[in-house]
Amino acid sequence: MASYYELKNAPEPISLDVFLDELDKLGDSIFSKEHFDKTLHLLQRLYANREFLLDVVKNYLENPDSQNINHYTSQVFILAERENYTIRAPVWIPDGELVSSRVFAYGLAHDHNFDLLTIGYLGTGYTTYMYSYDADAVTGFKGEDVKLSDCSTFKLTQGSALFMKGNHDIHVQLPPNELSISLNILKSSGSSTKQFEFDIENQKIIRPIRNEIGKSILELSGYFFNDETEGRLKTFSKATGLINFNQRNEGNLLK
Repeated sequence: MASYYELKNAPEPISLDVFLDELDKLGDSIFSKEHFDKTLHLLQRLYANREFLLDVVKNYLENPDSQNINHYTSQVFILAERENYTIRAPVWIPDGELVSSRVFAYGLAHDHNFDLLTIGYLGTGYTTYMYSYDADAVTGFKGEDVKLSDCSTFKLTQGSALFMKGNHDIHVQLPPNELSISLNILKSSGSSTKQFEFDIENQKIIRPIRNEIGKSILELSGYFFNDETEGRLKTFSKATGLINFNQRNEGNLLK
């Protein structure tokens, strides 16, 4: 089950550069038993710096290209990408304002394919329902039964932290009451290729979650059928559930 940490004492603030330098010293072991407490303390010290994120926003306004490395959804700022981890600052907006809840995955029961440590930085924070499952006990196909743990509820208030283990913890996130920002450490090294959306009530896998670029590529591929590729496209389509290739696109360019 996910672990929740309250901030008991105000730590000494550190700059983003110092934070990154200290994390780099831990290598691939930022979330190991030996180093987890230090990683958490470093994130709490970065949280205590109430000005650094404003500098990030100012830099983006002056240099929009600074977020060219960002391959996440539109509400996420990338603060750093390293060999073993990524630092993000997601912005959470109350439901119904500016964008749909789907962009923020509100109400979507899902796991992650990486370990994640997050801390509430600004605002009242979101509430999340947490479950866990045994990834080794499932194959990952649509409609598969999955045994879930009992539900726990956490609210990511300012200074509180939450650790979620990849392919183990499932969360259903609810929108905050006011604009909120969190800081994330994602352990990119050692991440898996599995991620799922779940039906909590019926305890089933709804679907594997895959990079949305796959859908775009398959849609484009539908225009380039030939005898060599058609079988492969149909097989891949059935495996992913992204596109129905029973009918070719009318604009097939290789006819």
